[in-house]
Amino acid sequence: MLALLRHSRCFVQNKVNVRLQNQWRSFTTTKEENENCVLLEVSDYFATVTLNRPKVHNAMSETVIASLKDRLDEVAALVDSKKGKENSTGIRALFLKSKGKNFSAGADLDYMKRLGGFPFEKNVEDAMQLSSMFNTLD
Repeated sequence: MLALLRHSRCFVQNKVNVRLQNQWRSFTTTKEENENCVLLEVSDYFATVTLNRPKVHNAMSETVIASLKDRLDEVAALVDSKKGKENSTGIRALFLKSKGKNFSAGADLDYMKRLGGFPFEKNVEDAMQLSSMFNTLD
């Protein structure tokens, strides 16, 4: 663990420790930040989905995965509701972006650590949720 702390970011209990100018800085995400971790904006023919956890480099946790899936389902519902209608003005493009300087650090390591203690069935359920989110994106 010490080597990990020296050479990369370490995500622990919704905290990210980042080495800046040879000092470790700690950032904690709030409940509000977790609730607004994925934003959706629809304008004209475009939908923009934004990862909104810049303090933790938009790391993917179960909350982010579920929120991202929900937002993508909302976009899919908008597209489906306009299909086949005359003069349809439905969504034609989806933009996926993030706030902050990193798109995504990948998996939130605290989230991954917790998954290690879960039974096999829970890990399969979690993998299926992630797969479902990516299939919705596709």
